[in-house]
Amino acid sequence: MKPDQEIFPTVYRDKFGVEKTEIRNDGRTLRLLLRGVDFSGSSFDDFEPAEAIVEGFSTNQGSLCSYRLECWMPVLLVRDGKEETARLEAVIEVGDPAPNDGVDRETVQLTLVSGDLHISSMGKTGWFDDALVEIEGSLPGSAYLRCCHTCLYSEYFPGGTGAFGGLTCFRKHDAEFLSAKDKPALLQVFEKNNTLVQETYCCGDFKRLEK
Repeated sequence: MKPDQEIFPTVYRDKFGVEKTEIRNDGRTLRLLLRGVDFSGSSFDDFEPAEAIVEGFSTNQGSLCSYRLECWMPVLLVRDGKEETARLEAVIEVGDPAPNDGVDRETVQLTLVSGDLHISSMGKTGWFDDALVEIEGSLPGSAYLRCCHTCLYSEYFPGGTGAFGGLTCFRKHDAEFLSAKDKPALLQVFEKNNTLVQETYCCGDFKRLEK
């Protein structure tokens, strides 16, 4: 699914009010216009303003905080041997500033909708990874999501990642990646490649990871 022109209908809520807007996604950066101010980030929890501003928003370490974001994005679903475009409904909550310079809570809750199919994650963690694993585990029969998250050539860095968009794509180093049998070997492949992709993206080289 080509991300160049993706637009996600969005509802943003915080203590200052509710605003219907949209997120523009170019495959690397998410851009969000709120109350006349442009914000951007690589994930749904690190939006930073294009200009220094504090009035009308809650911020923490330069990023938005204390908000609830609801957005709808397309994702490819394969079931009964046929590919279809499903809708992934995301609810992201980012809490208030915490003493450790982070926030006191963060959750990601996803719902996959396509025709009669309606599957939701628990919404107990702050990572798309966990939410997608829950949804993938609840898909009926041989159905699966066709995206970077389920691709044979992608992996998260062993040291951890952000809430969204932190998958490394190894399709250009597939032989080395697939032959890495332990953590040191895997880290060597990571050192040669820094191509990050979003979990919901899918390119023409997709190959399903069989579990």
